[in-house]
Amino acid sequence: MADRIEEGVEKEDMDALQTLVRELRHDVEAKGLKDHDKETRLNSKLDELEEKNQEVAGKVAEAANSTRELKDLKEFLASGAAAAEAKNAATAERISNLELDLARAESKGAKSDADWVESAEYKAFSRFAQVGDGNLLEEEHKVLLRSDSDVDGGFSTTEELDTAMIRKIIEISPIRRYARNRSMSQKSLRMVVRDTIPEAFYEGEAEEDQEGQSKYDSEEMFSYRLGVTIPVTKDLLMDSTFSMDGELMADASIAFAQKEGNKFILGTGFKEPEGFLVNSSVIASPTITAVSATLDADVFFTVQGTLKGGYNAAFSFNRRTLATSRLLKDSQNRYLWSPGLDGPASMTIAGAPYFLADDMPDITNSAYSIAFADWYAGYTIADRTQMSIVRDDLTRKRNAIVEFTFHRWNNGQVVLPEAIKVIQIKA
Repeated sequence: MADRIEEGVEKEDMDALQTLVRELRHDVEAKGLKDHDKETRLNSKLDELEEKNQEVAGKVAEAANSTRELKDLKEFLASGAAAAEAKNAATAERISNLELDLARAESKGAKSDADWVESAEYKAFSRFAQVGDGNLLEEEHKVLLRSDSDVDGGFSTTEELDTAMIRKIIEISPIRRYARNRSMSQKSLRMVVRDTIPEAFYEGEAEEDQEGQSKYDSEEMFSYRLGVTIPVTKDLLMDSTFSMDGELMADASIAFAQKEGNKFILGTGFKEPEGFLVNSSVIASPTITAVSATLDADVFFTVQGTLKGGYNAAFSFNRRTLATSRLLKDSQNRYLWSPGLDGPASMTIAGAPYFLADDMPDITNSAYSIAFADWYAGYTIADRTQMSIVRDDLTRKRNAIVEFTFHRWNNGQVVLPEAIKVIQIKA
């Protein structure tokens, strides 16, 4: 740094500066006063030197940056040379290996071009190009490597497995969604039902009124166990692309919902829910169609008159009955189910809402194919527990089989038969 400063400052300037400094010091020591003229010249000279020093400092910084860039360039060139040397070494080794392979092939008597033309493989390929695969001879098929024959190369190919499982639609009757749902903490649940109310009478002045009272009944529900056990090997649990334990739990949940929906409609009530189409009071006085094995439009209006006005009712039938209902016409030749022809399909038929329940019977002789009911008032579902899961790794441990057991306790029952009306197809 000192060398670069001396290069930027001329010698006579330095001598003049030193002379001024000595004179100023002498005057100060002798008189104790400052010579303003000399001080002014000194400050002026110092300012000039400061400018030159700034210029020198800038040049020094530029030189330092240039030095670092030169150093980086040298390191880059050195690393490139090393990489090129390594690549050349790898290329030389590969060439050496190829030469060794050629030498080994020659020592074993490699075939010439003429020999390959006469080989069975070449002849088979030539015939394949001329006449196609279907006209190859049996012996020519054998010399081909192909993916559609396991022993001729098919074993070496791999399959790609889709990560999304394609699942069939499982139809579930959604009675639970519309019925009254209760929770129970004990084995049974008793519900009180008011059958009648007191009858009131008009009386004359000063006459004694008459006595009356309400009458009550009860419905008792017992919880029944719904369960299934699914055995699965540990190999499948470990090696399956899908999460098999999660798939099993999802499948069990769907199976439970499907079974419940079926039994809420068709259950016998013996160790299982009571279906509303099995309840004797519900089916005691059905609305019957006019023609055998045929659905007519009139019954949709007739059955609505059999239900008391205070109930919030809806139709229920399966999708095949819905398809037939959409073709029905009234006396003016208008479709009974008309909104779907003019715009988005409306969930009403004959002015009343409906929902699809696949477990409802089809339109056949004597079948109760359609129900019209206030499901919340007429049918109650009681759940004692949610679904429980038990994983058993021990019972069949010697077979490396794991058993997944799923349980839940519930029941379904008609509690108010007058709230449920049915349409029966004439026999």
